[in-house]
Amino acid sequence: MRVMASSRDHIEKTLADAYRKEIEQEENIWCSLPFFAAAQALELGAIYQIAGHLPPVGTVAWWISTPAVATAGVATLTGVLSIVALVAGATAYYIPPG
Repeated sequence: MRVMASSRDHIEKTLADAYRKEIEQEENIWCSLPFFAAAQALELGAIYQIAGHLPPVGTVAWWISTPAVATAGVATLTGVLSIVALVAGATAYYIPPG
């Protein structure tokens, strides 16, 4: 009987450690979201500033830079919308203590 209780204790400890690691990982993701939002806001601000200083219309530099700025804007907005879509459907389940 002692061996069986020891095995159960070991399994319980292993599963509890795995659960704690999973919760810790999920909490790290939630903690990093404000930093992601701040980075995206900085990117959008930079794109807005760059868009205001594009070369004159019709020049070769305009034809090169305008699609690049537009692509950067679309990519940034796609990143924001992807994170919103991922977070919106998330449900956190926690085992009560004890």
